[in-house]
Amino acid sequence: MGRLEELLKSGQMVVLSGPYGTEVTRRLAEDISRNQQKLADVPFNRLLGPDGSALLTDEGKVYLHSIANDYANSAPPEQPLIMMTPSFRLGHKFLYAASTSKVFDSSLPTRGLQLCQDATEICLDAIKSAGRDYKTTLVAISIGPPFECYAGEKTPRDVDALYLPQVLAIVRFGSMVDYLLFETVPSLRAAKGVARAFKQSHEEIDTNGNTENLHRIETIAYLGDILSDISRNRRRFDDVPHNYNPKKKAFLPIIPAKDYVISFCLEEDATLNGVELNKAINELYQSIEKEKLYKPLGLGINCNSVEVTLEALSSLSPENVQRLVSIHPNASPERNPRKYGLMTENRAIPLGLYVSAVDDMVKRFDLRIYGGCCATDHKTMKGLIESIGK
Repeated sequence: MGRLEELLKSGQMVVLSGPYGTEVTRRLAEDISRNQQKLADVPFNRLLGPDGSALLTDEGKVYLHSIANDYANSAPPEQPLIMMTPSFRLGHKFLYAASTSKVFDSSLPTRGLQLCQDATEICLDAIKSAGRDYKTTLVAISIGPPFECYAGEKTPRDVDALYLPQVLAIVRFGSMVDYLLFETVPSLRAAKGVARAFKQSHEEIDTNGNTENLHRIETIAYLGDILSDISRNRRRFDDVPHNYNPKKKAFLPIIPAKDYVISFCLEEDATLNGVELNKAINELYQSIEKEKLYKPLGLGINCNSVEVTLEALSSLSPENVQRLVSIHPNASPERNPRKYGLMTENRAIPLGLYVSAVDDMVKRFDLRIYGGCCATDHKTMKGLIESIGK
């Protein structure tokens, strides 16, 4: 049983820390208005997003540390808190595409594991700085789709292979990560890909075989030079000797020690890329059962407006409502996620209305994890904690 499952079985309500991408953008914009030179200090690549890009420089990490510290200090010590990492777009596909830019190093695809570790360290530092008890504080690694997250029809056929490098890196080397949060999953095929990648990351993987195997190539590239010196240098990964055999040059099978949650991003009509949500969830669990995959600890909905989120929850059968454990809606009134990228200004709904709407859904559907997505911040967290805590 993972730490998240233990916490949820205790019946406690858990707040989820807010987003990094929109907060980095907002804070950087404020600083640029005062000092134009700030623009040169923090790189930006649209493929990596503002949070992933910020991980690449010390100046960028300053913003991430500041945001994480605000989140960690927003919850009282006794309030169970999940700190999410700024790692949404750190999949191999995005790192490889970004590495072709003149601005970035061509070795970027091999830095995926290290960037995930850096993102985790930012959360751990914030937890320590805030003096929080690790018994009531969890770390969730944020994993975004390895394709356009608001266009489910663009889900590639080999989506499980594209998810695998980052998932394997966290499962095998993320010793301080409590669970994997697959955010903004926009299609049923992507959700099935998540479950398959999670299962594959626990199975034996030979890294010395046919290099034409796409799974193996991307995994090796993602882990970088770790595999070449893993037998002579334990580096930062205390659990490496237990799951990697240098002589066989293979990852050995392991038993799951971490939980995972699949969080959907729905269309404006509250469907999962045109599939009625109840039907999609039922088919997902049928596939998991048929293929003997590991079941997620639960499901969630994120990055949708509060209206769409409520409509989706209201459409679910009692059985599927029980499978939903979390929501963290977008604070925008825009129902269509495909229009988010076209928005030129912050049109977030008033804090009071947002908090009231989330509070109502959490209590009405007996959800255990709550928080905010884009256009929310640490002030939103405080408002939610105060309202839902009552």
